[in-house]
Amino acid sequence: MNTINKINEGKDKELIISERYVAIDIFRIVCSLLVVAIHCSIFIGTVERIV
Repeated sequence: MNTINKINEGKDKELIISERYVAIDIFRIVCSLLVVAIHCSIFIGTVERIV
């Protein structure tokens, strides 16, 4: 029983760690999309000013 419990605890910890990494990846993707969106809006704004 003790060995099974230890194995399950290890799996739970791995799941928690992997969930954190997924959350970090999603956060990075969202941040990069925001940066791209900001750059696009600035670029469009400057083009409109020139025109």
